[in-house]
Amino acid sequence: MKNFNENLPIGVFDSGIGGLCVLKDLQNYFPSENFVYYGDNLKAPYGNKDISTLKALTINSLNLLTNEKVKAIVIGCNTLSANLYKFIKESVRVSVIKTLPPICNDRNKALLCTVKTANSSFVKRNFKGKVIALEDLAIQIEKNALNLSKIDLSNVASVIPLTTTEVVLGCTHYHLVKTHLENLIKIPVTDSYETVKYQLELELKKHKLFKNLGKGEIKFIGECANFNEKIFKTIL
Repeated sequence: MKNFNENLPIGVFDSGIGGLCVLKDLQNYFPSENFVYYGDNLKAPYGNKDISTLKALTINSLNLLTNEKVKAIVIGCNTLSANLYKFIKESVRVSVIKTLPPICNDRNKALLCTVKTANSSFVKRNFKGKVIALEDLAIQIEKNALNLSKIDLSNVASVIPLTTTEVVLGCTHYHLVKTHLENLIKIPVTDSYETVKYQLELELKKHKLFKNLGKGEIKFIGECANFNEKIFKTIL
């Protein structure tokens, strides 16, 4: 990648605060790397929007990150990763890492995700367990970010089959209520972004852009930069 170097930041974006969970995981794994985060909080949630709208919102996000001269981009959103990964990859000159639920052939596992993720060809092909589309949980989390205890998860728990042995969170927003949900349903709950850091590491090393010296910094951009920074520092 000509004109790119290891000191440039890694861009992470999402519809709102969900991607902050991915960002935190990346910061812990790559303490020397610099990051730029954009959360499109004012347009959240993405999970119920049509593809043409998602493409327009994504182009805006990519333009903002490109202006920051990022060396790689992480899609901190399952909805965009499941529906627009090829579109995003073809729109930029840097490596793009997606956040997706794992491939699953176990019918006793359940996937909680947005409507758009549930209807994606990726999930239909690769998740054989119970797929549960939640229309408004992401926006509830976005709106109650500073008071997550207000969110009632009983309706979510009620639609998870009793035979379920593990619940996979197919939306990064859901991580913020992961512990609450796990305590409620009494079975393991796992995130869908656990492999993102390993995929990113491979790409950075492949292109000789891996930074492992010094202490990295995080820059928050966009209309809700201050809000996202506050959530990142107080909740995560």
